[in-house]
Amino acid sequence: MANLTVKIGGDARGFRKATREAKGHASKLGKALKGSLLGSVGRMGLAAGIGAAIGNAVMAGVRIAAAKFGELVGKLRGVEKGMAEVNTIARVSAKRLAELRHQVMQLGGEIGATAEELTGALYQALSAGVPENNVIDFLRVAGKGAVAGVSDIKTAVDGLSSVLNAYGMDVAEAARISDIFFEAVRLGKVTFSDIAMGIGKVAPLAASMGVTFEEVSAMLARLTAQGSSPEWRSHRFAALWPA
Repeated sequence: MANLTVKIGGDARGFRKATREAKGHASKLGKALKGSLLGSVGRMGLAAGIGAAIGNAVMAGVRIAAAKFGELVGKLRGVEKGMAEVNTIARVSAKRLAELRHQVMQLGGEIGATAEELTGALYQALSAGVPENNVIDFLRVAGKGAVAGVSDIKTAVDGLSSVLNAYGMDVAEAARISDIFFEAVRLGKVTFSDIAMGIGKVAPLAASMGVTFEEVSAMLARLTAQGSSPEWRSHRFAALWPA
């Protein structure tokens, strides 16, 4: 029987070169790793160095987690304190207060506000006479208005509630009032915050004179568009209409 000999040839230089390069990279990586581990632990063995490095990393993670946990606890305490203050006005049952807290948390995620901001705004809205059963919807309108108007929710709550109270409107009118704010912003040279912060001085006087809020906003837009001084922020606003 004849023997068949097969000679496997081919050029293996590329493979040998890649192998040498891989060994070189591995050696460099090993030295760097060993240096980073042993550099901070003196002359202890590699195993001890690895253990120390892992321990340091774990402790660093624990410290970060502890700091975050402490921050979270602080925020929760702030929310609890805020809700306790809210209930000095709302005077609802513990169950209803828990529901309000949950709704506040949900609303915060919806409009991008913190729970602390919303509990403060909730207290403010209830203080302004917004009914407890409608207050979350009102805060939603105020929050969206604040975001769109580059303002803060407390300022929005103040402005909207001032108009509602001055004209004796139902809280369901809040969205329409917010829309009128933005129409004045669009047509005049005034910001949402400007209106919200100043309207409390204007709305009661205008309402007592039989001037509608739409007329107030139209006059405000016209005055500011013409570059007039903000007379609307003071009681001199009455001079804009003849007696």
